[in-house]
Amino acid sequence: MRTIKVGLLKKVEIYEGIKEMPIEKYQEFQKLLIQDLGIGSDMESIGSHFSEFHKLLNIGDSFNAMQEAKNLHNNFFMMVQGISIKSHCLASLVHAVNGKPIPLDEAIEIINKIKVSELEEIIEDVKKKLTQSFNPIFLTDTGIQD
Repeated sequence: MRTIKVGLLKKVEIYEGIKEMPIEKYQEFQKLLIQDLGIGSDMESIGSHFSEFHKLLNIGDSFNAMQEAKNLHNNFFMMVQGISIKSHCLASLVHAVNGKPIPLDEAIEIINKIKVSELEEIIEDVKKKLTQSFNPIFLTDTGIQD
């Protein structure tokens, strides 16, 4: 567990590794991380979507250009609604605040009070630790015969 201070009175405990996380917390984090990587919710993501959209139009790939336009629309929607996927990622890892477990919506409210630079630093640290503690399993022999 990692403890971060938010404001003067809140101590927020977050999970730092897969082995200490309940599976539903891990799955929520992964889902939000994929959304952040694929859609995003900030101006940097919008720039990336516009660039990709124009690139796809230039090569005549209208199917993928339309998908990119949908991603761009979702990115705009999240920004207009004030939704930060990065802060939701971190909120999904909250174990407790001042020793008391809280639901995701309350965790989001608290995490939204953290400075952007601190939020990004914490998420990168946690992602690094989660990746290091992940041991993928690859099946080499499926037992299926031709």
